[in-house]
Amino acid sequence: MKKTIIYAAVVTAIASTHTQLAKAAENNSAEDAEAKKIIVTGTRVSGRTIEDTAVPVDIITNEIIEESGASEVGELLQKLAPSFNFSRTTVSDGTDIIRPATLRGLGPDQVLILVNGKRRHSQAWVNIQQTIGRGSAGTDINSIPVSAIEHIEVLRDGAAAQYGSDAIAGVINIILKGGSAGTSLSGKWGKTKEGDGEVKQVSANSTVELGDTGFLNLTAEFRDRGATNRAGISNRKDRVIMRLGDSSSKNKYLFFNGEAGLTYFFGGVSSRTGESGGFYRFEDRADRNVPQVYPDGFLPLQNTEVDDTSLAFGVRDFIGESWEYDLSAVYGKNEFGFAASNSINASIAAEYLFNNPGATDADIAANSGPTSADSGGIKFTQLTYNFDLSSPLDWGLYNDVYFSTGLEYREEEYGINAGELASYSCGYTGSTNNPFPSVIDPSVAAACGMQGFPGYSPEIAASSQRERDNYAFYVDLETNLTDDFLLGIAARYEDFSDAGDTTTGKISARWDITGSFGLRGAVSTGFRAPSLAQRAFTTVFTDVDGTELSQTFHAPEGSEFAAAYGVEQLEHESSENASIGMVYSPGDGLSISLDAYQIDIEDRIVLGGGLNGQDLDANGDPVINQTALDFLNANGYNKGQFFSNAIDTETFGADLVLTYDWGTDAWGDFTFTWLTHYNRTEIKEINAPEGVLPETLFSQAQVDNVETGQPRQRLLLGLDWDINDWSTSLKINRYGKVKTSFFTCQGLGIPTENPDVCNGDLGIDPSPAVRSSAKWLADLEFRYNFDNGVMFTIGGNNITDEYPDKLPQNSAHRFISDAPEFGNYIYPWESTPFGINGAFYYIKLDYSPE
Repeated sequence: MKKTIIYAAVVTAIASTHTQLAKAAENNSAEDAEAKKIIVTGTRVSGRTIEDTAVPVDIITNEIIEESGASEVGELLQKLAPSFNFSRTTVSDGTDIIRPATLRGLGPDQVLILVNGKRRHSQAWVNIQQTIGRGSAGTDINSIPVSAIEHIEVLRDGAAAQYGSDAIAGVINIILKGGSAGTSLSGKWGKTKEGDGEVKQVSANSTVELGDTGFLNLTAEFRDRGATNRAGISNRKDRVIMRLGDSSSKNKYLFFNGEAGLTYFFGGVSSRTGESGGFYRFEDRADRNVPQVYPDGFLPLQNTEVDDTSLAFGVRDFIGESWEYDLSAVYGKNEFGFAASNSINASIAAEYLFNNPGATDADIAANSGPTSADSGGIKFTQLTYNFDLSSPLDWGLYNDVYFSTGLEYREEEYGINAGELASYSCGYTGSTNNPFPSVIDPSVAAACGMQGFPGYSPEIAASSQRERDNYAFYVDLETNLTDDFLLGIAARYEDFSDAGDTTTGKISARWDITGSFGLRGAVSTGFRAPSLAQRAFTTVFTDVDGTELSQTFHAPEGSEFAAAYGVEQLEHESSENASIGMVYSPGDGLSISLDAYQIDIEDRIVLGGGLNGQDLDANGDPVINQTALDFLNANGYNKGQFFSNAIDTETFGADLVLTYDWGTDAWGDFTFTWLTHYNRTEIKEINAPEGVLPETLFSQAQVDNVETGQPRQRLLLGLDWDINDWSTSLKINRYGKVKTSFFTCQGLGIPTENPDVCNGDLGIDPSPAVRSSAKWLADLEFRYNFDNGVMFTIGGNNITDEYPDKLPQNSAHRFISDAPEFGNYIYPWESTPFGINGAFYYIKLDYSPE
């Protein structure tokens, strides 16, 4: 019978995982272990299955991965795990190619990613624009090829006491293909209903035997994804001038996974290049254009390159008959490079004219500098060592106590590489704080650095170099106190060289009231250490301020600007997590689970709003922070922003999972799935630094981003049908409504003339929020197996061709991109849970020789 799409499973409160199972649990026979689905996430008890553990996890099997039609890991999880969100962004700098991945409505850096049970390194890029996960540096899950994955386990419970920092929302464990994978070839082609976004993908996976029991599994994948564009016509230009949609990208992957004797090893390299657009620069923008070069204006392009490397090596064996040890080292590196093209540094031509009054247009054009430049890059490296030891112990209780303990030591480094001089400078002087009068209007200073994304200066690069180490020690115990009652206890101590130490704990339990019905639950404390990216990331970027574009300085921890507001150092986030649920498995293919949870987080690290040095105190009186103001003026910045432990949040949610397998003799095999996810996050407190109003540091727009920027409701209805050589899958996803408010009059701070109209002269929509209603999307796939190893597939994603609700004709989105007219933006920008591409159709050919 066809396997269930997603198993409603449970995992214990145990500290670490094994990537391969060494032996079955003592109380299960070998036959039982083969018949059940084994869990490797969250337990050190070998042989744990979905029937006998204590908190929920979803298992996405290899069969379902292959039938999903997904080309990327983020897209795959978005379609099949309702508690997961993978918002698609546009005109958002590096977030266009590294998209924010979240779990249970929290941030991208509050979910821990494992590969084969080992901690995956974080991404180098920080989401700094108005997107979901603003201010976070999560994990680049799309750096792992789908064709290398055996299955994925999604732990939906707080797990910091088990795995350490970042596991507040839960854990996603990606298990790579192993020795039984065989050989397979695959090719895919597709495009959107609009005719763009063409995808060409080929992959190969094969296993080579090493000795009698060892293996080496190799995966190679290449994907070329074309850009999509859903921009409207500019009323100023009477044509499409912007790129709003998916960026183009080329993706190359080479991954491996193997075992030889007592050793295991896995890892891979990936390289992705992309190109996306910024805001159009009109010809009359005195500070940002050189009309002698771009007489009709220009669209600056951002060229990105993401290189990712990982390598893990370990030894696993037994000491004596029962003590199993696992000694491993894992290395990871993520590099993010930026370049600007179809752009210009307006200050270079301004400097030339300043030094050569009366120069002709031809002279100015000839001395305006390059139209492309290397903007520099960011890199993050992580090296993790683990020693784990476990054994069943006879303490005279009803059952053996499974005892596990271990040590972890981790080193991390973060840094920024400077770009070319023209990418960041004011003129050719090399200075970043000496602007020149623009070539259009001498009363306006020309903006420094390349348009679209100013490069990193040597000063920024020098100040961004950081490193740290941390070590951890954990102990966990698990046993059945009776035949029907399972108890797990875990505790972890962790010490960071730059953020201090913390101790967390977790208790989980399961009570099987009958043979088919059980209750389960857990309580735990957790933490998340500030990432090195949040501590050290520094940049100057183009942001929106009212109706204008402005140069905003992102200040690192301990910088002069942040210190002026009393923010010297970031602290740990701390959390409390509680969950309770029930499972019902009466047999005959039916399984039902319902789990509710609450997560309270204090001192959550967020990115504050732009401050200009002239702020208000708690009484609403002007406060001149002269230090901050002098810093901005001296460097030619309009605003500054920084990270702080600014908010306390409460998240409540619930998950309902129902699966039913039904096999018939005449009509084949059916699998029905109903998955429902609900979560609600509320900000309970905003802890603003002295001299800054809470609504100034963390505006209503940022509050909405956290509370309502992600769908509170998700629903997945699935039907899979196998009959003879034919099979088909239908999955219907419902995405709940979202609300954002940055791109509104209030969010942008556009002055109002009366309470009823945003601005009487401009006529911008006065609505305080941008809302998109709930949407139903359907994915459909048909497959035919030729019985010679060849499988042909034809399918479509979002075959109902759904889009987010259109923006009003006079929305602030459409004004800021086309002022003083309205145009360009048709759909929202900040939060697009399923994107703005519409329907996508594809064909696929797979070959797996017998």
